[in-house]
Amino acid sequence: MSTQTQTVTQTTTAAVASQHPFTETELKELLNVAMGERGGGTGGPPSGPPGGGGPPAAGGTAAQPVTAAANVKAMGKDPPVFKGERSKADTFMNEVEKYLTLNYDVAGFNSPKKKVVLVLTFMQGPEVEEWTRRMLQWIQQIPDESNTDTVWCVFQRRFYRRFTDTQADSTARKELTHLKMRFPDIDSYIADFEQTVRKALYHLGSHEMNQQFLSGLPRDIAEDVMRYPTPITYQEHTEKALASVRSKVLLQNVFRGNKTFGTFAPQQQRPQWNNTHPQGQNTSQYNSSNAP
Repeated sequence: MSTQTQTVTQTTTAAVASQHPFTETELKELLNVAMGERGGGTGGPPSGPPGGGGPPAAGGTAAQPVTAAANVKAMGKDPPVFKGERSKADTFMNEVEKYLTLNYDVAGFNSPKKKVVLVLTFMQGPEVEEWTRRMLQWIQQIPDESNTDTVWCVFQRRFYRRFTDTQADSTARKELTHLKMRFPDIDSYIADFEQTVRKALYHLGSHEMNQQFLSGLPRDIAEDVMRYPTPITYQEHTEKALASVRSKVLLQNVFRGNKTFGTFAPQQQRPQWNNTHPQGQNTSQYNSSNAP
């Protein structure tokens, strides 16, 4: 038995005997072995800012295995076959994300391990054959109790590391720090923010990314978002931002649509009493002949 085979066998045995879900670091080390990178470490871009993933902090809650969903038929068109073209990698993964989101309630589609294997079936050709084989070997070594969302995150990062521009993630990180919302286009800001976070290989929903989302908002909208009750999740941040923008747009439309708002309507013209006597009353005219 070769040294590499012994290493993989030992790792597999350890995985089966694991009594707790693998941490992100353990999953990466297992993947390094499967990919033939036995030197330790990921060798790739940073996994994101502190708090963006990895093992839970002391006293935190460990990741929980994903349970099977109800038996629902898959919908939508399969993502296009990916043959390893770097120029098409980002588009391919975007199509995969849409397909998986559409079928999230289909049995097996919310299983991180099965999601990875499904993506591997959409990757064909000599340029990806060896990579998909090693990735499948990694998946087969992950026990059910470690079938957490971290598996999918690690796979995505390794995919982008292998098939996209090596400078794309660092470029996205720079773009993220300069990304600002242009009022009132909150929808575009949210879409651009989420796409840039993904390209930067950061973890959407982490505390740092929530803070980054806030920093790109106009100050008055950010202040609305942070008013009580204080948002915690990324979804809560986006919902309060949307509500703030909607209310401000509504007020703008109200004030701009009624240009006389706040001014008094012209009063009815008062009668001009140039004659000191009421109308209809004859006034005696005196002259030298009839003067009293």
